[in-house]
Amino acid sequence: EALRVADAGVVTCPTSNFIVGRALCPVRTWLDEGVQVSVGTDAAGGWSTSLLVALRHVVVASRLLAEQENDLHKSITWREALYLATKGGAQVLGLDVGAIEEGKPFDALILDLGDSGPYEGDAPYDAVLPEDDLNTLFERFIWNGDDRNILHVFVDGKRVSGSAPQRSIIFQGRANPLFKSLFSGALLAVCT
Repeated sequence: EALRVADAGVVTCPTSNFIVGRALCPVRTWLDEGVQVSVGTDAAGGWSTSLLVALRHVVVASRLLAEQENDLHKSITWREALYLATKGGAQVLGLDVGAIEEGKPFDALILDLGDSGPYEGDAPYDAVLPEDDLNTLFERFIWNGDDRNILHVFVDGKRVSGSAPQRSIIFQGRANPLFKSLFSGALLAVCT
């Protein structure tokens, strides 16, 4: 209640919470109470600064808390965790970024969500089935992906990282309900 009244935001670092705090952050409770929550990383209190690892851990922590309290509503989804780490993080910090929208800085990753990237045969996951849709591939990246899936990194419209060869890019997402709900009509670039 004090957080909401003070209009304070919270950045949870779930890996650090596991290691240093030995605690589970009540993300769902805070969200339900109207507290702004984000997911971050903490190099001093964990073994990884990967935001993907933090996303996975915040979901796992929420599931553990839900089981402890016998209330499955306390669990958050990977989609919610992704939102908290992007747009939610920007809101906590008072920044007008965190989404791919017209007029906002283009901060994005270009991902290879398949098995034909520069690390073909050595990617975190190599099996892509014909029936896999974009939602399935993206969820697989969230749970199993790593830096080998990231082809390019853009910050404020400038490519700041990525040495993968330029290949065709299919822009999907405007008609995709997952990405509409996450990024309000965002475009997702998926390399083929």
